[in-house]
Amino acid sequence: MKQLAIISFLALLGICFSCKNKEIVRAKDIPEAVKSYVYAYTAGVISKAAPVRIRFAGAAVGEDKVGKEAGGILSFTPSVSGEAIWEDDHTLRFEPEEGWESGTAYIAKVALDEVFDNLPKEAESFEFDFLVREQGLTVAIEGIEPEPGGEATDLSKQQLTGSISTNDQVENEKMEQVLTVKQGGKELPLTWEHTTDGSSHEFTATGVVRSDKASELTVAWNGKPVGVKTKGEQKVEVPALGD
Repeated sequence: MKQLAIISFLALLGICFSCKNKEIVRAKDIPEAVKSYVYAYTAGVISKAAPVRIRFAGAAVGEDKVGKEAGGILSFTPSVSGEAIWEDDHTLRFEPEEGWESGTAYIAKVALDEVFDNLPKEAESFEFDFLVREQGLTVAIEGIEPEPGGEATDLSKQQLTGSISTNDQVENEKMEQVLTVKQGGKELPLTWEHTTDGSSHEFTATGVVRSDKASELTVAWNGKPVGVKTKGEQKVEVPALGD
């Protein structure tokens, strides 16, 4: 079989994320003999929800195996639950059951002897590593404005708009637990709009009351539901009706 160089599959080049307080693990060097059997593999920095793929240099299975589970070939350190399937006759894909842990470096070990027969001793297995993007969030508050659909002259009904950006994909339900908006100790209802990639989340707090006296809103956030050790709050002034 013609020897092919191993290249990074889905690598994100030029991007560096920290792995705070976590040991960076590295895979062992890949034996030269492996390069005759493996064309590409996942490398670099990936999303917590991204699959891991290995692309073999030749057909590894028959068409009857495509779409079916491929057990006993892949293992990870740290360990992770998930399912490996044959995406096509050249490609093995692993989907983590609950996502990779943000900011963690993983080593994948591939048992090539479970895929090909009569391998050289040094090509029976190999390792590769990848890093999961560190999660983080940024809150941006746009300000208050009249609620839509009301009387043009009724400035007593206002709403607050803003957004949260995250470094990586976040489940919508968990993101909606991160932020609260209060006026006079009363929590205001929030509506959300999320982008399909799960990294941008716009919010609107309705029911803001603008009265004869100036007041303020308290916007507070805590990243714990999405695995981020970030919390804070910001005060937003609600001017009096006469201002």
